[in-house]
Amino acid sequence: MKARSYAIPLEPYGKARPRVTHRLVKGKVYSSAHMPKGYTQWKADAAWFIRDKTPLDGPLFMQIELIKRRPKSVGKSHADCERLRGSDELCYRTTTPDADNAAGTVMDLLQELGVIRNDSQIAWLSARSLYAPKGEAGRVLVQLVPLRDAPELR
Repeated sequence: MKARSYAIPLEPYGKARPRVTHRLVKGKVYSSAHMPKGYTQWKADAAWFIRDKTPLDGPLFMQIELIKRRPKSVGKSHADCERLRGSDELCYRTTTPDADNAAGTVMDLLQELGVIRNDSQIAWLSARSLYAPKGEAGRVLVQLVPLRDAPELR
């Protein structure tokens, strides 16, 4: 099996938690759970950019770059970006969504599309949270590599 790469031209979106509601109707309590609209909409939009949906087997290495559009100004908490003010380079981001939450959203998407059986297949995860170069849009870049086919990664 070969490595797969996916480019999703959308801003990263953090993994959502189900929203639970309770209603009392004629003395009975009814509970329901749903995911927030933004989360389900992001996954529906991102699904259009996942072309090869052939299932991958075995343990996988997943490298993901979560790139958000660079804000017009960066605060003091973004020292790396401050150093690169006006630069056309990527810089590390320490704002929400967290890298692990955004990676979780992508893993959920890949599982729903049947690319992976379960996110437990991701034996090795590398995630970087970045701001895009000035003037570029946000995006999510994903690479999946079967570990049995990549002895250099073991």
